[in-house]
Amino acid sequence: MWWASASTRPWIGDKMGDFAAWRTYFGPHRKGQYEAAMAGYTSAGAFDAPTPRAAYGVLLLRFGRFDEALAVFDDLLKRPMKHQARSLARINRALCRWKLGHGDEALDELREVLSSYRTIISYGCLGFVLLKMGQLDEALRLSLEGLDFAHDEAILDNLGQISLAMGDVEAARKYFEEALDRKENMVDAHYLLGTIAMGEGALDEAERHLNRAMECPITALTTANHELIAAALADCVQCKSMVQ
Repeated sequence: MWWASASTRPWIGDKMGDFAAWRTYFGPHRKGQYEAAMAGYTSAGAFDAPTPRAAYGVLLLRFGRFDEALAVFDDLLKRPMKHQARSLARINRALCRWKLGHGDEALDELREVLSSYRTIISYGCLGFVLLKMGQLDEALRLSLEGLDFAHDEAILDNLGQISLAMGDVEAARKYFEEALDRKENMVDAHYLLGTIAMGEGALDEAERHLNRAMECPITALTTANHELIAAALADCVQCKSMVQ
């Protein structure tokens, strides 16, 4: 999913002044070494500067620890923050609320953020939550507006999922393929292209996409997970054995 990469990047809103802390916490995070980064943030529980706390909250989101992440972002938003950092914290707080079953509150906050902070992240998160809550017409309208704002793989991936949910397989295929042309390791695009190909009997293509999906980063915020991908891949392999 698009914002599992975009919104899991720690932002730098305050001066650390501590290279050792930077190397310990942010280095692994920025390199995608999320388990190591989580261990670093957790071991530094008393380290309360806004930047590492925000990055820690994003990692909690990534690992599905939504109650803990919500507490981090609620605390951060009580502090003085610049507009960009506050907007990002509000986006992440809204994602926590959505995952904890408060979808309407999440949508209200995401819409409010978008009104004053128009970025790929704000368009993508709102479009994705609208999709997951079944509000497909608004999700489509907003994501097309987002694509005009920035022709980004995250928005393309959202549009692929929205199109598929609306029954437009060809549009979904086009958006997913274009997203993968821009960024090759998008798990949802590979997984859903694999399921499309399998439904059409293109089993070699399906197997290729599903195998690639297994290698892509997966978080608690992506549509696909290891269990879904593994089940689809097993079905694909079984179908291939039956036709050979």
